[in-house]
Amino acid sequence: GANQEGLTIEMTTPITTTSSGEMRFYMDGYTPDPLKQDEGTNAYEKPGSILLQEIPPARLAVRRFAGFATKGEVTRQKQALLAALAMDSVELDVPHGATVPHVVFQYNPPYTLPVLRRNEIAVAVDATMN
Repeated sequence: GANQEGLTIEMTTPITTTSSGEMRFYMDGYTPDPLKQDEGTNAYEKPGSILLQEIPPARLAVRRFAGFATKGEVTRQKQALLAALAMDSVELDVPHGATVPHVVFQYNPPYTLPVLRRNEIAVAVDATMN
């Protein structure tokens, strides 16, 4: 790794993009020393820098798809996921009438052939439902 201690982290989790365009990398509780933050200040507020923050747990409905996660493909997959949830009477975790945010998980390096790529789209569902 290109950090102060030369640490590397295995890529076992997907790169995630939210519906607002935010890119996230999940580290499952592992925070190397060079990235630790002082609770009182945020040294990572400059554009293009890293911000470490905890993401609260959520119950997600997920749909898997192959190919490239283009804007059009993400839209198509989201519509299919929302239609399937509606057919199963699954309640979404958003206020009625609000835009449903989504998260896209991408698991492969960019050179992976489209037919072999693994992507997922997820939306938050009501955690109180069984």
